Amino acid sequence: MPDKEGKLSADEQQKIIKWIMDHSAGLGINCPICKQKNWGITEHLIYLPIYTPNALTIGGPTYPCVQLICNNCGSVQLINAVHTGVLANSPPDKKEVTNG
Repeated sequence: MPDKEGKLSADEQQKIIKWIMDHSAGLGINCPICKQKNWGITEHLIYLPIYTPNALTIGGPTYPCVQLICNNCGSVQLINAVHTGVLANSPPDKKEVTNG
């Protein structure tokens, strides 16, 4: 769990890197913008607020994300922090999407 200022520990960052390596081609994936393979993990989680039509919701539900940043061009990739195991909360209910 990040500290009171939201900063990830070195152990948490390593846990995220391990999760990425176990679930993908690792940090060796190409950046979709510059095609480099030079990624870093920011020290803080990013929280995405839910969309509310015609309103700005402050203090409402969010999706916590790990932010990967291309060290070459600055492109950002987001991964749900709950799925990486950095946060213990269970993910929100997902609705099944079917092609009908």
